[in-house]
Amino acid sequence: MATYTAAAAQPGVQPKALRVGLVNVKSSFSFDGNSTSIGTVFNMVKIPAHSKISYLQFWANLSGEYTLEVGDSVNGQRFRSNSTYSAGTGNVTPTVQQIAYSYSAEDTLIVRLSLVSVVTLGGGVHANVIFSMDA
Repeated sequence: MATYTAAAAQPGVQPKALRVGLVNVKSSFSFDGNSTSIGTVFNMVKIPAHSKISYLQFWANLSGEYTLEVGDSVNGQRFRSNSTYSAGTGNVTPTVQQIAYSYSAEDTLIVRLSLVSVVTLGGGVHANVIFSMDA
């Protein structure tokens, strides 16, 4: 079990915080020669305080079957819980059921491997997020 952080969620990176319109952030974490296991967490995108997720898309190109949860550091299953995928699944666009949820503090969107043991020496995890800001 390990935690990996994509470039868009690294310490020192400030999340976008425009007060008008929508903000689109794309993030990828590729691992070369690293193995993954149950409980591996990928910190993907920092979300600023007072924002609402309006669109979320994620995908992974790991080998074998794997089960993913997608959420944030407070609720790791806020957007998707325990969905099983395999190599070649493609993009997944979950229904954002928490669309009215407004982040009161800065947070980080995460993707976590759960339930299925995966050992891979290549591939990566990717996210595309669109959010708006409260006035």
